[in-house]
Amino acid sequence: MENNFNNLDKDLQELVLSKIIYKQNKELLDDIKNYKKNKNIIFKKYNDLGYIYNDDYTYDFNIYSKIENDLMSYYNDEYAYIDNSSINNIKKINRLLVSKYKKNIFFNFHLNFKINIKSRINRYIGCLNIDERNNFIQRPFF
Repeated sequence: MENNFNNLDKDLQELVLSKIIYKQNKELLDDIKNYKKNKNIIFKKYNDLGYIYNDDYTYDFNIYSKIENDLMSYYNDEYAYIDNSSINNIKKINRLLVSKYKKNIFFNFHLNFKINIKSRINRYIGCLNIDERNNFIQRPFF
């Protein structure tokens, strides 16, 4: 069946695909594009500041550790977690559908170090909206 499809003219392939693939919400597509673009910008900026890709997460200039630390701080409005959790932090986490069904979502989101650091960074960036991602990048202490 796939061979038959590949043998069709390109315009016919596009017509078939337009009938079987559901269009995505424009806001969702914009968010996905912004996520990818801003994630690349974040890593480039930290790399330009001298942070390096290193699997030793205790190393002072480890790019993953620094980005995660700064994202955690950004989530909590620059307050130390030991002091309190900001309302904005809780609002950001509550955007996740899973927050409606799971207990200890705060712990699982911020403090579950069984999850790979790269996945935690992706989750932090993904949970921000477009304005928040742009704001994080524009912060003065890059």
